[in-house]
Amino acid sequence: MYYDIGDFRALNSKELIGVFDIDATTVSKKTRDYLNLCEKQGKLENISHDNIPLSFVVSKKRTYFSPISAKTIYLRTLKHD
Repeated sequence: MYYDIGDFRALNSKELIGVFDIDATTVSKKTRDYLNLCEKQGKLENISHDNIPLSFVVSKKRTYFSPISAKTIYLRTLKHD
């Protein structure tokens, strides 16, 4: 199963680790440290472009800033199960 994470990108459900709300999770220093580490390693991709990212999506290989809310991505996963 593939899930749309924005910007015409889809992730295989086997690759998807988690989808997180930006506002709710970036208050934690551990989350900010994780995102900074991904950026330094070149494993963070902003697919929001000119839009404000609403979530970040963690896969086995990369982390993505997404213009789609975590709730919307989650609801899309329910439609396919």
